[in-house]
Amino acid sequence: MRSTTSYWLAKSDVSFLKDNKIYGLTSTPNPSNLVSQNITGKLPLNVTQQLQKADTALPDEVTTYVLLPIKPEDAMAVGKKLPQESWKYGYSQIYLDRYTNKILRLNNGLKAPLGEKIWDSFGALHYGTLGGLPTRILYVFVGLVPLILFITDFVMWRYRYQKISMHDQFCQFY
Repeated sequence: MRSTTSYWLAKSDVSFLKDNKIYGLTSTPNPSNLVSQNITGKLPLNVTQQLQKADTALPDEVTTYVLLPIKPEDAMAVGKKLPQESWKYGYSQIYLDRYTNKILRLNNGLKAPLGEKIWDSFGALHYGTLGGLPTRILYVFVGLVPLILFITDFVMWRYRYQKISMHDQFCQFY
């Protein structure tokens, strides 16, 4: 749960994407920084009102997560998933201003530009869900390769050491 949460927390803060080369290589515009308009003397809207606004923006999608703002100027993010999407949390996001309930950005996962699709595939690749069960089985074998190399290296080193010591013992008798 912690790694999934940290993935989405990192994904919700798009300020680090300015240096991302994926957007430049795919000619996809970088997402802009999202900032809520902090209105002096006005309390932020409650989560229920913001979820209703998100449901009107993408009504056919299921809400899978909500990222609450940490700082007063942060936007609230709502994640949604369509049945056609392979990632269990969905690729669609709605970013809302927490004071005015205005939609700051709407990312439809099915209509995402190439840079976003590549960026979104990293999560599935990291967790081994990109290709389903065959990919997970491949990940297990690839993960075992360093252990197998370590064991075979140790056996070869030990055999060589024993061979040298046996040679020394044999030379002592003659």
